[in-house]
Amino acid sequence: MPKGEAPSAKASSSTVEVAKLGEKPRRVEVNTHEIVATVDAIDYKARTVTLRGPEGNSRTLKVGPEAKRFDNVKKGDEVYVSYTETTAISVEAPPKK
Repeated sequence: MPKGEAPSAKASSSTVEVAKLGEKPRRVEVNTHEIVATVDAIDYKARTVTLRGPEGNSRTLKVGPEAKRFDNVKKGDEVYVSYTETTAISVEAPPKK
């Protein structure tokens, strides 16, 4: 993404699904976040990149082969990142003895 250009999509979105009336309790929550992060370090051979987010937190990530322009990314570049967090909770009856 060119420096200074903002992502065109929403910054975050959430979806929550709960059990219907009469079902055992359950909940599924999916949160998608989109941020612009700065590349602090990059290892082309290992295909890892360390990114610093807008709140200053850093995380090192493995970059998959679908990132076709990985070799063009350099330290100091800004990159657009989309990530999803999912949580699922369900209640089940204990096994019968």
